[in-house]
Amino acid sequence: MVLIGMLRRYKKPMIKDAVAAMFAKEHQAEVIFFTADKIDFKRKLIYGCKYKYGTWVEEVSYFPDVVYNDIPLRKDEPIYERLKQEGIPFTTHRLGKNKMEFQEAMAKNPYLSKYIIETIPYNSVETLRKLLDKHKTVFLKPNKGHKGLGIQIFEKTKDGIHIRDAVGLDKEILDSYLESIKDINYYHFQPGIHSVTPQGNPFIIRSYVGRNGKGNWINFFHYAAISNNKNKIVNVSVGSSMSYITPFLESMYEEEEAKKVKSNLNTVTIEIAKQTQKLVTPMIDALGLDLGINQNGDIHIIEINAFPATRPFEAGVEKLAIPYALYLAKNHQNS
Repeated sequence: MVLIGMLRRYKKPMIKDAVAAMFAKEHQAEVIFFTADKIDFKRKLIYGCKYKYGTWVEEVSYFPDVVYNDIPLRKDEPIYERLKQEGIPFTTHRLGKNKMEFQEAMAKNPYLSKYIIETIPYNSVETLRKLLDKHKTVFLKPNKGHKGLGIQIFEKTKDGIHIRDAVGLDKEILDSYLESIKDINYYHFQPGIHSVTPQGNPFIIRSYVGRNGKGNWINFFHYAAISNNKNKIVNVSVGSSMSYITPFLESMYEEEEAKKVKSNLNTVTIEIAKQTQKLVTPMIDALGLDLGINQNGDIHIIEINAFPATRPFEAGVEKLAIPYALYLAKNHQNS
């Protein structure tokens, strides 16, 4: 029986871990939950817990056949690396590129370059001014940001330049504001795209793609995240609402056009994943794609997230993640 080690950053199993354990049993496999501080390298033992009869029971186990892991805290990275050196395959890896580096790599890819939004490193106030001369809205984003945190929105109107809901800023105040941002090398600019509902609410499509039990890319799910207050920052973590993809597209387009957009979305997201894999060395297990779609159904890549959150679809993700972990274990045993 294959033993899947669930290496987590949190100390106690969550509901999604129990779901994963149940799916593992359906595949005649077993799961042991553990954390980085529960590994005995000298005796090659794991001090964790297994899911039995509806509850978690503490157990000691030999090293697992595969590790289904969270991305480690920085302090735990040496432990993860040491466990990898034992020859155990891991499902999830750091990809070695921040968002700006990904954008630069995508710009050189013949397929991905057709879908990306212009992305420019923040190196001066003048960079922003030039972008605002071309585009009505410009986003300033951190290269390593997540959940919409740290994003600033600049809009040029007849009253001046607005930051989010602020009043218009004159030249001196704008310069002072931008110069107050530390470590400008860690930020980049992106022009806004027209991805809005008929009611004027900005939205993005989040597509979660991952590998199945044969190592092939499949679409796990798509959903629309919609800003509730016409704020241009769209993220479920900062108050945006969610909609299942089919009814959302049907609210945006005529029935046949909605079907075409969804079919194209299914095709494009898989190819984006395949092409993204070519840009990095580690094998990618899953990606969260943030996409914009305009009124013509044209797709734009806003950003690619290597470690996507899965709420509220965690059960479905676990159902697909377990077969991929077993695929890695089988391939490793046969190598």
